[in-house]
Amino acid sequence: MSVESGDERPAHAIPPAVPRHDVGLFSDRRADAIAYVMWLGAGLAVVGLVDGLYMALDRQAVPCPDGTEFPQGTTDFTCWVHPQAGIGIAVAVLSVIAGILVVMVGIVAADTVGRRTGGDAAAGGSAT
Repeated sequence: MSVESGDERPAHAIPPAVPRHDVGLFSDRRADAIAYVMWLGAGLAVVGLVDGLYMALDRQAVPCPDGTEFPQGTTDFTCWVHPQAGIGIAVAVLSVIAGILVVMVGIVAADTVGRRTGGDAAAGGSAT
């Protein structure tokens, strides 16, 4: 075993030098990716909310059952049902919950990236 001067470890046990990268550059990229994914998730949650509300509020005309009484002066004798109101409300509520979770997790992830690199990546600043 050959030993380099001043080093007690054998030469073959010393790993090659790995170039160091600018940590601030990677934290900015991570923060940008986190922000992109957070806004994408929030946008999809809004789409789910709109779809759920549309399902809940969509109505269909049906024949009125026998014995249906209408108030005096009624001119429209149409009966309406909301066939997907229950599932529409459930989709809307779950979309709101998913949107809240996506935004909260995105905030925590951006803050964690900022803390690991010593910068302010969560606020969009440079971590240099």
